[in-house]
Amino acid sequence: MPVVIAVVNQKGGVGKTTVSACLADYLSQRGHSVVIVDSDPQESSVDWGALRAKTGRSEHALVQYKKSPIRVVGLCQPKSFVDDVLALQTDYVIIDGASNLKGITRHTIGLCSIAIIPVTPSSYDLWAMDKILDETKGVRKLVVVNRAIRHSMDTDLIQAELARLNEPNLVLMNAMLYQSVNYSRSIIYGETPILFRNGSARKDIEIFCKEAFKVMESIEGAHYG
Repeated sequence: MPVVIAVVNQKGGVGKTTVSACLADYLSQRGHSVVIVDSDPQESSVDWGALRAKTGRSEHALVQYKKSPIRVVGLCQPKSFVDDVLALQTDYVIIDGASNLKGITRHTIGLCSIAIIPVTPSSYDLWAMDKILDETKGVRKLVVVNRAIRHSMDTDLIQAELARLNEPNLVLMNAMLYQSVNYSRSIIYGETPILFRNGSARKDIEIFCKEAFKVMESIEGAHYG
């Protein structure tokens, strides 16, 4: 059975597809087979995967870049969703959650080892957290700030709001994904900023992924990542 990671938030535009792709790329570099399950009818991950399949690597890529393939599949049928995911032959399944807490997103929660909730440093995103918490009770949840601004006071605002929620299984990650032009640059290759040798975004992603898998290891006592 694959390890299942859910990337969920009922709000659109917070970076679920970005976080899913970064997790998958990180694991792929380390030789793991990965399937991204795109459960959103907009199929942004499916589009990204199609670009990845047909484009070459940028001249800015690492000279030595060993990776396992990343498959991206679209699964939008709630009735068969659980069976379809469990049938996937892969080391990891990363579910790019839909912006809707009904149907597939609810099925997703029951499958995952951990749920990662991307938010932007915005009060609007934080005010909307109550709904996703209702749907993810009993599951360890990591909140990652996406599109953060370096040297800002974003964490103070977010820590205060998460304390208000009083959710014991909710943890704000130390790692943040900061704004970088390398996100938009890498998308056109079906890649992530890991592609670029010297970019700060690549380091941000690696720190984020290492922290996420460390939490998973503390929960389940197995080695991940």
